[in-house]
Amino acid sequence: MESSTFAFPSLEWAQELANRLNARTDYRDSSENWKGTLVMSIMAEPGQLASDVNIALDPTGGTIKDVHLTDEAGKKQATFTLLGKYPVWKDILAGKYDILTAVMMGKIKLRGHLFRLMLQLKTPEIILKEMRGMPSRFADAESAH
Repeated sequence: MESSTFAFPSLEWAQELANRLNARTDYRDSSENWKGTLVMSIMAEPGQLASDVNIALDPTGGTIKDVHLTDEAGKKQATFTLLGKYPVWKDILAGKYDILTAVMMGKIKLRGHLFRLMLQLKTPEIILKEMRGMPSRFADAESAH
């Protein structure tokens, strides 16, 4: 399975991320007090991503039990929603900056309480590390070949 790549952003990619996180002891330990749903909203960009993709993860209690694509209502109901354009998410996955830096720079918009997110910062750091380690393929790169 290691040789597989996963299309970003997709439900398949998000489920693989959840599987990898659930296998990590440090993730379970850091997120056992996490409460609420996290939505990563990858916003469309002409010529790169045709439509918005909203990935919802529920890491409540230390294990991601639910991964699904959601709509606008799901985005609004989430405890935390991170909204950013597709190229910004690609830059984050490439390691150009982390999510908190992107929020502070205004490249990622946060819906939810920044202070609550900061209190749980270890969990997003582990999620980001795993995201960067995922073998991902990007739609705009495929169409360029």
